[in-house]
Amino acid sequence: AINGTPFGPSSQDNARLAILMNYYDDPALTGKTFRPEVWRTDETGLDTLAFSPINTQVVLEGTGRWREGYFEVPNVKFSGVNQGPQAAARFMVNDKIFFSRVRYAVIRPCGPFANVNLLAEHKAPTLHFVYVPAANKLNLTWTNTLEGWAIQMSDGVSNWQTVTNQPVLESGLWVVPLGTSDGTRLFRLKN
Repeated sequence: AINGTPFGPSSQDNARLAILMNYYDDPALTGKTFRPEVWRTDETGLDTLAFSPINTQVVLEGTGRWREGYFEVPNVKFSGVNQGPQAAARFMVNDKIFFSRVRYAVIRPCGPFANVNLLAEHKAPTLHFVYVPAANKLNLTWTNTLEGWAIQMSDGVSNWQTVTNQPVLESGLWVVPLGTSDGTRLFRLKN
C-alpha cells in the first residue's frame, strides 16, 4: 500500500456504478446466470455490504452469440484506493460463462459530469404503453437510441413469443401497434 495518501484519499463517498459485460451466450449453458452479487457501501456512516436482488441477473438463452449484460449498482463505496483489492463488486456466476470484456463507468453525483453515464447507450430501453382512444388500440413504444430490440409477449412468465408486428419509427420512438384483446398479457423488450 502507498501510505500517507499522496494520491488523494484512500476512499470516497458512495457512487452509482454502471457495469457492462460482454459474454458468450453459450447454448450448452442455457438457463445459467450471472449478476453483481455484493459490494461495499456506506450506510449512515457504517461501512457494510450491499447485495443485488436476484431479478437483476442475466439469464443465458443459448443463442450462440456474444451479447451484453448491463447493470447499475447503487451506493458503491470505493475503498482500498492505492491498495489491493480494488474490485467494485463481486459477481455471482453459476457456471463457466465466458466473458470477453468488462467495462465500468462511475455515475458521479455532482460536478460538471453529474449523472452522466458513459455506458448509457448500452442500457436497455424502457417500454411504455400508450392507449390511442380514437383507434381503440394499444401501442408499445421505446426510444430509438438502440436498434435490434423486439417485443415479446406471454400469457405467463414463460413461453415468450416474439410479436410479429414490426416496429415503426415515429417521432423519435419505436412504435409497435398491438390492437386490443381480452385476457392478461405480459410484454418485454428483448435484444
